Amino acid sequence: MTTIQLNFRRVAGFEDRYIVSDHGEVFSLRRGRLLKPYIHPQVGHVYVQFNWNGKSRYFRVSDLVIKAFVSHKVKKVRHKDGNKTNNHLSNLEIIYEMENNVR
Repeated sequence: MTTIQLNFRRVAGFEDRYIVSDHGEVFSLRRGRLLKPYIHPQVGHVYVQFNWNGKSRYFRVSDLVIKAFVSHKVKKVRHKDGNKTNNHLSNLEIIYEMENNVR
């Protein structure tokens, strides 16, 4: 049996409600379960829905991972392998505006 080590960090702005793993799983602290991922049909990115104060909002999982483990100031993220559903920290890299315009 193989054991996988997951590292979790709190999601900025929702520290008391959600944590995200370096593998791209998002966990609700209030409900005690993983959030169900949603793959956007047009863009292919994975999203999760956060609910608070009677409102809901979708967040891109790759953004949550990179902001929790690298820097909360990151604006653009790229998947190294091109697979937008692979949100493992080792597969994500920051794209700076100049690089983004060249691609």
